[in-house]
Amino acid sequence: MLPSTYARLAEANKVIPVLRATRALDAMAEEEWAYHTQAIANAITGFSGSDLANRFAAVIRAGWRAQDYLVWRAASEKIDVTELLPFVKAPALVVHYTPSLLSNIDLLRELASQIPNARLVYVVLAEEMAPTIDAFLCEGEEQAPATLELPSGMLAILFADIADSTALTERLGDTAFRAKARDLDGALRTVIRDHSGSAIEGKLLGDGVLAVFSSARQAIEAALSCGHAGDVA
Repeated sequence: MLPSTYARLAEANKVIPVLRATRALDAMAEEEWAYHTQAIANAITGFSGSDLANRFAAVIRAGWRAQDYLVWRAASEKIDVTELLPFVKAPALVVHYTPSLLSNIDLLRELASQIPNARLVYVVLAEEMAPTIDAFLCEGEEQAPATLELPSGMLAILFADIADSTALTERLGDTAFRAKARDLDGALRTVIRDHSGSAIEGKLLGDGVLAVFSSARQAIEAALSCGHAGDVA
């Protein structure tokens, strides 16, 4: 996602009024750093006088000294990624967030036009941003099929785990322990299947295996067999 993003910052600094205003204040940065950061924060937040501007100014001062800020400003003027835009392969969402004083539709149109298959969208309200991004990211996704058919009705849950795994890891060493744990995982899942259980895919709880059964008797018999699985693994 590219919200209010520009290929050439030097051009943005000239075209966007807020950036022009803050750039003009750089001459006084070292002499009046606190005032300078407050002025930048007020300009970017729309001179609303809100607590947001005060907190924003405090963040700038916490992260930068005046000298470092000026070095960054000078370096940022040289940023120009125009020649790289045609090589972008990932789907790109260029966002014009209309309430933002840093967002310029003309520059964003130019950016979107140079990225293959990029999409330019307008977002008017802050609460629209997340759903817009989510919808873009989910495009083309198919509903993932269920990986496990769970039995209905009565369910018994079995959790088989390695006792004192920390001490065992220290004794065997991490590499040897992991190899043993992988072997045991396969053995436990075989036992569960042999007793008509359904093991949950993936590692949900440490090195253990979680499974469900439609019968308490099956679960108990599987648990007893799981206790011996480690002898073979």
